[in-house]
Amino acid sequence: ERRGMARMQARLGPNRVGPFGVLQPVADAIKVLLKEDIIPTKADKIVHWLAPVVAFAPALMIFAVIPFQDGALLADLNIGILYVVAISSVSIVGIFMAGWGSSNKYSLLGAMREIAAVVSYEIPLLLAIVGVVLIAGSLSMNQIVLAQNVPFILLQPLGFLLFFIAACAEINGTI
Repeated sequence: ERRGMARMQARLGPNRVGPFGVLQPVADAIKVLLKEDIIPTKADKIVHWLAPVVAFAPALMIFAVIPFQDGALLADLNIGILYVVAISSVSIVGIFMAGWGSSNKYSLLGAMREIAAVVSYEIPLLLAIVGVVLIAGSLSMNQIVLAQNVPFILLQPLGFLLFFIAACAEINGTI
């Protein structure tokens, strides 16, 4: 995404770390982890510290049901796609904790506004996922992958477009 934005703005993208900039996300993660943590004086320190953990943990938990190869997944849940939707919605709690834990009314209002936006993007995501579930005939992520003799993007281009736009909006990304 960052390289695409740089190209549209006619400037150099993040090509500094590794060949073709492939290690740039790793460098960014190290940079974020090594930054000084500034906690506001009135903030609830425990909630302020736990908020990023609660917001980031669901992203890691989703990897348990994503099939990477034939049979290479941590858990083959019969309701894998519902698990992904439910767990991805839990990150909203981390956003709320960050706004509330800072003891600042404007931070809390900003968190509530972000929560309202994220919840509103969940509806189009669910509608796009329903089409995939109906074609695959299963809620299991492994069965959905195996059912794709013809890629579902070709069978449901409008569903893909809906999912893509809603996913980009939910992560505050650009198309």
